[in-house]
Amino acid sequence: MVDFRYDSRTGLSQCLRCPDSFNLTSRGAVQHEATAKHHRAISRYISALGEANQRTQESGHRGVVVPAPRSNPTLDALISAALQSHPVEPSAPLGPNSHPDAYRRPSPVVYATEHHADLPPTPTGARQVLMGAIDSAIDQIYQGVEGDSDDEGPVGDVDPAVVGATVQVAASGSEETRENGPATRAGGATTVTISRTPAEKNTQQGPYFPWPDRVTCTVEIASRLPRSVMSDLDKEVVLWLLGINNAEGTIPSLWQLKKATAALESTVGVKTTKHTGSLGHTYYVLHPSSHVQLDFSNPLVRREMTFYPEECIDKPMERASQARRWLEEADPHLLTPMIRDSMGRDFYTYEPARLRNGRFCVPFRFFERSNETWLKAWDIFYAEDSEIEGGGHWVVDEGTVLDLPSSELSISGKELQSGIFLGPEHPPFTLSGWRRVGSSVIEAWPYDPANKWRTKAQGKRVVSYPVWLYCDDTSGNRSKKWNEHNSFLMVSACLPRDAAHKEANVHFLCTSNAAPPLEMLEGVVDDIESCQINGVWVYDCVYQEMVLVIVWVLALLGDNPMQSEFACHAGLRAKFFCRVCWAKGKDTDDMEEAMAGVKRAETRSGMIERILRFMKPGEKRIREETMQINQEMFDNALHFEVQKKNSDLRARTGIKDTFLAFFLDKMERLRKDPLMSPEAREAAANRMLEGFPSNPFSPVWRIKEIDPHQDTPVEVLHVVLLGFVKYFWRDAIDRLAEDQKSKLKTRLSCMDLSGLDPSISSLRGSTLVQYAGSLVGRDFKILEQVAVFALYDLLDPAILETWAALASLLPLVWQPAINNVNVYLTKLKFAIDHFLNCTAKWSPRWFNKPKFHLLLHLPEHIQRFGPAILFATEIFESFNAVIRTWSIHSNRLAPSRDIALHAAGLARIRHLLSGGYFQSITEREAGQGTIDTSKWVTAGAAVLALGQEDSVISQRFGILRAAKPDKGVTKTLGAVSDTQWAGTTSAKHIPSSSVPLPLKSGILKKGAQVRIENHDIVGLEDFAIACRPNGSVEEAEIVQILEILFPVDLDSILGNGGSTGRVFVLVQQCKVGSAVRPYMMPKLVTEAKYALLPLTATTGMEKGDAMTRLLSFAQQLETAQLVCQLEAGFAGLVVKMEAISATQKQSVVLTETQNCYITSLARAACMDPSRTAFKDMYIDVLAQFKSRAIKEKWHPDVAFAGPKNKITSAVKTSCNAAREFLRRQITSSVLNSGPSRSALRSFVASLLSKFTPKQTSPSPDVVRRIALMRLFAIMKRKAAANEVPASTESDLNHAEAEDLDLHEEETVVGSRSNRKGSSTKANEVKMLDAFWAGFEEFLKTKQKEAAQRAGGWTL
Repeated sequence: MVDFRYDSRTGLSQCLRCPDSFNLTSRGAVQHEATAKHHRAISRYISALGEANQRTQESGHRGVVVPAPRSNPTLDALISAALQSHPVEPSAPLGPNSHPDAYRRPSPVVYATEHHADLPPTPTGARQVLMGAIDSAIDQIYQGVEGDSDDEGPVGDVDPAVVGATVQVAASGSEETRENGPATRAGGATTVTISRTPAEKNTQQGPYFPWPDRVTCTVEIASRLPRSVMSDLDKEVVLWLLGINNAEGTIPSLWQLKKATAALESTVGVKTTKHTGSLGHTYYVLHPSSHVQLDFSNPLVRREMTFYPEECIDKPMERASQARRWLEEADPHLLTPMIRDSMGRDFYTYEPARLRNGRFCVPFRFFERSNETWLKAWDIFYAEDSEIEGGGHWVVDEGTVLDLPSSELSISGKELQSGIFLGPEHPPFTLSGWRRVGSSVIEAWPYDPANKWRTKAQGKRVVSYPVWLYCDDTSGNRSKKWNEHNSFLMVSACLPRDAAHKEANVHFLCTSNAAPPLEMLEGVVDDIESCQINGVWVYDCVYQEMVLVIVWVLALLGDNPMQSEFACHAGLRAKFFCRVCWAKGKDTDDMEEAMAGVKRAETRSGMIERILRFMKPGEKRIREETMQINQEMFDNALHFEVQKKNSDLRARTGIKDTFLAFFLDKMERLRKDPLMSPEAREAAANRMLEGFPSNPFSPVWRIKEIDPHQDTPVEVLHVVLLGFVKYFWRDAIDRLAEDQKSKLKTRLSCMDLSGLDPSISSLRGSTLVQYAGSLVGRDFKILEQVAVFALYDLLDPAILETWAALASLLPLVWQPAINNVNVYLTKLKFAIDHFLNCTAKWSPRWFNKPKFHLLLHLPEHIQRFGPAILFATEIFESFNAVIRTWSIHSNRLAPSRDIALHAAGLARIRHLLSGGYFQSITEREAGQGTIDTSKWVTAGAAVLALGQEDSVISQRFGILRAAKPDKGVTKTLGAVSDTQWAGTTSAKHIPSSSVPLPLKSGILKKGAQVRIENHDIVGLEDFAIACRPNGSVEEAEIVQILEILFPVDLDSILGNGGSTGRVFVLVQQCKVGSAVRPYMMPKLVTEAKYALLPLTATTGMEKGDAMTRLLSFAQQLETAQLVCQLEAGFAGLVVKMEAISATQKQSVVLTETQNCYITSLARAACMDPSRTAFKDMYIDVLAQFKSRAIKEKWHPDVAFAGPKNKITSAVKTSCNAAREFLRRQITSSVLNSGPSRSALRSFVASLLSKFTPKQTSPSPDVVRRIALMRLFAIMKRKAAANEVPASTESDLNHAEAEDLDLHEEETVVGSRSNRKGSSTKANEVKMLDAFWAGFEEFLKTKQKEAAQRAGGWTL
């Protein structure tokens, strides 16, 4: 059976004629071959072959079919909606001399071989968007307008899955074999290749590209949900359900689904590499560089990134780029090394540059200040008698640092080194010397003349990409049995906090239940080192070009044991327990003398000295010192020193390299072997050293510019919530009696939480008390805010004072944005000291917990890395659930590989749903992915729609950006009827002169709750903070909300969940009183000061605590009252304006601007996609002009009275002129150019340049309208040609011109001018109306056909 393809692996067959017939058994194939459906498919393929051969003969080529033109990828989706709503019929050839291939473009194209023409260069300039849209629209229109629309023809039955495949068509005829010909006939079967011209845009690959169909796409997406992984059995059940319920489309088998997944991995793959670590374990790593490539090509992620550090002079510090680590401390070689000015010139660091004032400098750091790029640079001077051999040289003065805006740069280093800018008095500009800070000696300049990144980038941009690197352990089991999996995760530090803390932006790197963390760090560091040496090429979807990226590590995150392991530290139980400094814990020297049967205790003086050391930061640990200690330990092992020597060194320093310890243990076992002689031991040691890695120390030291002691910031989740709050809550529960516990449960359950997180409605007191030892971080976050109000009479005053000190400290720790860093750090240090003092008064034994000391390092880490909430690890901890799910669905034989593959699949699906760009397989094989950006595409339109719509898929993948609700009234007082101003509480406190007119004269409703600009909901009698415009929180006033009013006409809007109209809030000012014990919070005292503030004027918001709700208004109280007074006089002003306009009724004069505006409205009305009647078009244009004329105060409303006023006449004239102009353009184009594709493109471009704005992309409806207009003219011309007898071409053109009155708008040629001169004005108007009446009927016909074809096969 030549019509079938047999698969020897499965024993099943697939029909090559019917794309929906596959997985057929031998018997099923025989039965299918006898069906009428199969016979019709064979006939269609024979017809397709005949058409291909006929076109080949007509084109004059031997064996080569003229390839169809390729489309521009800019806006292919532009016309898809047009084809679905208005499918059009194909047109016949224009005449006997016309070539079919000049206008006819079948889709898909049937070719014998593939010969694809190169694309023309992409247009540049202001018209790029417009021309790209036109190219795409023309391609799509030709597929729909000129193609074969017969449902029984080859178009409707060619499946995209077989495009590009070789099929066999049973045909009779002579046997013939052609090399590279259109067909090859052998044995009665004809082999043809059905191919589609390679598309650069996803819409030409299909709506579910890169998947073949909808079912395969949706099942693959559903199987990759982060917390709901599907096994193969689950997928088979889903496919069975789809088949048994007759789901639309072809249902693939599980094997086909896996095959599609494998193809997708090669298309949008995340590079996964198998590593064998130095300790002998095998694990799999997802390359960090692959995640970087995904981030830059993902529009949801890329638009949030920043690549330059920033000085937060006039703005709050809320990003890592604004902190000292990135801004001042990072190695300039790892930062973004260049800037590009408006002229396209690149200025690089460590290259000379000339300033506008004539001086020379060497930039070494670029940064942002006040939304402008600045630079720090070293001064350059010319030394006549330099110490460097050879005479005078240009010398860099490191002691003179310039702080300049980038606008001061005049000439780049590349231009200076050309030697044409200095003149004959100077030699070619080459840096030769370098004078360091505090030195008078001139050394040789250590860097190359050109920055290495300029050489590597080859004219492309180079940016820096810092990351947060995280490691933690989690269990791979669903049960309580611990199955440790150490995992590495990564998040871009270029993102703001909101984006960085989204699960969608957390990147999985590797995991293993066998390899320790530092061994897995080897594989991660290998890729990061490669990125720092060579960079990684990425496609930047914002710049639309390839960009070279430098990846570096900003900080190492994790819990305290993991951060200690990063820092090669012995942990919190060591004598020197702090990984950051040399703080010392208990020492044997501070113990009492040993007595028989008595445990040694700490002396009083020793305890006091230890507490004093504990309550202040010690001397900082440094990277070089730790590396020296590790080297000393390794040398001791090499010389077969006793193990106690290294143990004592570890105890004296607190240094423990777990990676090095593996090799030290091997050496120790060799030393203890009693059967070896010294010579044999030495030889065995040499052999063992040969098997050791070249660097036996922790891979953390290979990470450039990382000091694991100082770059492991204090993590507030484990130190504060799972530290102090956890300790104190367990201690409080242990101190309470049973009746007190019962009282505490009742208090917690009944507590009002309206001032806390809106998502929390109530607390479960029994759970918080009974299971105090099993709570998690989110429980402690609530408890630390409410504990002091529930325990106020159940604990001792000293304990309550410590709780209150902790409650005042935590709001400072969890600040998302810091307005003034210096003031904030002063407050934070004071709050920390106060908390530690209260803890010491309670019990010094708490200082046996090292976490209390780690809190002292938090202020410095905030100054270096940004707000503490920025490097909190809650989002990483929540990702452990995803890893656990992947582990459960692995085969447990190679969990590292299985989990890595799951993670790669999740990253791939999330990237496609987010609209990320990627390259197709053919383009990757062609090796064009480095520089060529024209090949980058997104997924199909249907796939993008799945990620953009609000559905369970977009929510579970974390790519949906939920729209924030509008501010306004959210709940009314239902029991209160409508009222007027006199019946409100506000009327008793607000003077009538300052009340807005809508409130005094209209019907009012009262609100119970209102949503403010930070999207919190506040109600009556709630306390709030009113900030003055552009004022800080310190200048704000505390108010209490007394009444919420809004006009009754807003009631209809409230059904949507809120009102956006004018809402007025009556507030009463409060002042801060003295602190109330034991809460240690100030009380609020109301004052006799009231104000009525409009909610619509609100701007900034500040979040409050459990005692206050926050409300911000943009106007001061005085400004609000002034606005109300101005509104009160609005009615009188309207009356005066009406009186003035009445006098202008008879003196209407249109200006040139107004006439141009009417002309633009008339032309746009011709293009209106919804218009099917053109005769009374002027009515719509007049309404639009009237609306703007009144708004812009051109003419009053009375100027439009009467059907024959001057404005109406002008509008009618403009509409007729627009219709006539458009008809002339259409008919002239048809006569002069014919129906070719290039003619249609140029025609659409010329019309859009006259009828649409220059810089905007045309809508698909407008492009469709133009195409249909021209198609109608073509059909009229064809009809005119068929009515006349066969004649010469000139006679045919003469007849067509007479029929359509085709003439130029301004200049006419001889005989045509004579013909027009004989026409009267009445005939022209009649002909114009006839043309548009015919087009109206044509539109109605197409709309009716579109309705009949709804649900049919469409491209």
